[in-house]
Amino acid sequence: MNTLSQRQYHGQGEDRQYEPLIDPDNNQIFKDVPIKKEPYIAPKHLAEAVNDALYLRRPLLLEGEPGCGKTRLAYSIAYELGYPLKECYIRSTSRAEDLLYTYDNIQRLYDIQEGKLIKTKQEEQQTDNADNSTNAIERKKYVELGKLGEAIQLSADKDIPSV
Repeated sequence: MNTLSQRQYHGQGEDRQYEPLIDPDNNQIFKDVPIKKEPYIAPKHLAEAVNDALYLRRPLLLEGEPGCGKTRLAYSIAYELGYPLKECYIRSTSRAEDLLYTYDNIQRLYDIQEGKLIKTKQEEQQTDNADNSTNAIERKKYVELGKLGEAIQLSADKDIPSV
C-alpha cells in the first residue's frame, strides 16, 4: 500500500503512515520531506478535502487569518504521507511571477554583450536546420523556479506530488 493513489491523509497527528517518497534520479528520499512529526489534528471535513485534492491531483488552496493552522496542516500532510514540502510564504506584496519563476534578464543581457550568445547568420541557419531546441536550452539557464514552479515541475516531470 505504498502507491501514490492509495495514500490517504488521516489528520490525527499519528506517526508516518507511508514511506517517504524517493527521488528516482538519485534513489534517495527527497530533501524536502519533513522528518519531524507535526502534532496537528485536522477536522474530518478538512481531511476529506485534502484526500479529494490528492485523488483529483489538484491543488488545495487554503486561506485564513495568521495563526489559524494553514502551515501546520501542510507540514502534517507532508509528514504523514511522506511528500516533499515546498514552503512558500505569501504576503500582500507577493506576485504570481515570484512563485512560479523569475527570469534573469540582466545576466542574459550581460552574456549577449560579452558575445556568449551572438551567432552569425550562417550559424543560425545551421542551428535552425539541425535543431531548434538549443535556443530553448539557452533560455532555461536564465530561469530560476519559485516554490510553486518547483512543485509543478516535480509533478510534470516525475509524477510526484508535493505539498
